[in-house]
Amino acid sequence: MALVAGASGVVGRRLAKYLHGLDDWDVVGLSRRASADGNDVPRIAVDLTNREETVAALSGLSDVTHIFNEARFDHPEGEGESIESNTAMFRNLIDATVPWARHLAKATVWMATESACANQDFNNTNGDLFRWKNVWPKFARYLALEPGPVETVDLSDYMSDKEPVWRRVIENYGLVEQPLDQVALWGYWRHLWTPDWDIVSSMTKAWQYDFHGVVD
Repeated sequence: MALVAGASGVVGRRLAKYLHGLDDWDVVGLSRRASADGNDVPRIAVDLTNREETVAALSGLSDVTHIFNEARFDHPEGEGESIESNTAMFRNLIDATVPWARHLAKATVWMATESACANQDFNNTNGDLFRWKNVWPKFARYLALEPGPVETVDLSDYMSDKEPVWRRVIENYGLVEQPLDQVALWGYWRHLWTPDWDIVSSMTKAWQYDFHGVVD
């Protein structure tokens, strides 16, 4: 789902209309007034400068995958753009639609400022105990695949000869031209997924240090 902020403006209105005309996009527009403009794009009336109003208005949008921010603060003619107001609008938009970002920010500030956290390491995840071996079967089911046996794969090596495959994916789905070695940091994923120990992302230590933030 695409969320277009500033959907009544010159750019936002045309962007929302264009995406709405594509078969594989659901679109919701945001503007101060939910007036229709003939393009049949659902519109939510919200004042992005008001954080509480923004959070309340957008709390039901759980399927947003892309945010297009074309909103800008209206300033009197002859005056310059308000950096502070435009920044606040963007921050309110993100806070209202990406709850895990608030959780991550809150935990990061807590780790950096709480005296008891000095020289300590913490995980920051949402919910209970997290282990990759429990997640892969869910990925497989989503893709209608059968999970295979555990394998140790060096992604840097595995992806080194996949450029032709990636080219076909780009052509088949009309993707932006991008070399495969710039799509992801394959060496980083090698470090993350091929250690000699079991990766267990637990919040137990953070809870013991009195951090209890979650994404509800």
